[in-house]
Amino acid sequence: PLPWRLISDITVSENPVSPRKKRMIAFGLSSGFLVGVILALVMDKKTQIVFSEKELIKIFGKEPVYKFPINQKEYWGETLNLIKKSYFMQTTKLGLIPLGNINNKLSSIIHQEFEKLIDTQKIILSKDLNETIKCDVQFIIIQKGINTKYELKDFLKRLELQGNKNFEWLLFKT
Repeated sequence: PLPWRLISDITVSENPVSPRKKRMIAFGLSSGFLVGVILALVMDKKTQIVFSEKELIKIFGKEPVYKFPINQKEYWGETLNLIKKSYFMQTTKLGLIPLGNINNKLSSIIHQEFEKLIDTQKIILSKDLNETIKCDVQFIIIQKGINTKYELKDFLKRLELQGNKNFEWLLFKT
């Protein structure tokens, strides 16, 4: 027998067969979504950027003194005045340390608001811990989604080396 010979008669099925387009589309969308989510999680872990407030609290070991909403600056003055009354009664110098690539305008506004409440000679705004070492209390200014875990842990280590264990942190959220 030759391989190209017909073995049986040709028959046509009564139920036609065609691609199941809806099933293929659903499978494609769901698998694409799943791959996208997995890829996003892998990239998030790889960058080590801290987006979560809970993660910041875990790294710093304490809650922020206050969580400032960036778009509601009209409430900052009152809150900073309360912070001043709570912390500045027992301190002579206050250090403001913007951490990471935080918006310079944001840290300047905080500095200006504190200057309205406290003598300007008693406030130091600097990213340099050698300058803020003179301060009784240091406020770290943080914004979510800017710093990596490594940067935060490294900063805390340098703060520990500085010898001043009296620090607080302010969180600015969008």
